Amino acid sequence: MRDMRPVIETAPTIEAVSVRIEKALDAAQNNPIEESRLVELEAEISNHKRDFVERGTRSAEDEAREEEILAEILRSSAVVEDVAEYKLMLESIARRHNLPEDWSTHMLAHENAHANVAISTGHEFVGYAAIHMKDESGALSSIQPLVFHKPDPTWGPVESLKKGIEVTKAPEVFENEMSEGDTASVAEDEAHLARAQQLEVQRQQRMSQIREELAEID
Repeated sequence: MRDMRPVIETAPTIEAVSVRIEKALDAAQNNPIEESRLVELEAEISNHKRDFVERGTRSAEDEAREEEILAEILRSSAVVEDVAEYKLMLESIARRHNLPEDWSTHMLAHENAHANVAISTGHEFVGYAAIHMKDESGALSSIQPLVFHKPDPTWGPVESLKKGIEVTKAPEVFENEMSEGDTASVAEDEAHLARAQQLEVQRQQRMSQIREELAEID
């Protein structure tokens, strides 16, 4: 007779989770992305954002390309899904690279602020991560903690930019500090938002004019 007793799944031990995190860090460290390549990819994403603003919709080609870009960056990243595992990951990075004692605590609070607001604003949460980068000589040059998330594909430019800015500013709300990268990103997105709002007004005015012309024909 088959055993009908329910199978009770046990949560992984801290030791097992730590082993998995160490393997993920090793894999990322052995496959770092070139700094110049990351700059290229970020510029490409910025261009897609500008095109999105001008067109008012995302093209299927841009969406597919952004998935390819994310996949490429993820290959050089260690990624976990929850904040407890991220704490272990950041602590391991600090030990590996002799970083200050408060580095992991600061980065955890900073990135978790981004994550919390990303989720609360309706973004798709991908994971807590650490991108590993190398310089021109091939040596590991930098490790960048960050949170991967995606906007809802149904959002228009104005909504997407407003919510994106809210996510980027999250550390300022929680701990009164944004990174230089956050500040630059907000400045760029605020410029895109101003343009998107201008275009939205123009589109509404055109639609209103068309409705008036149709009403005159009737």
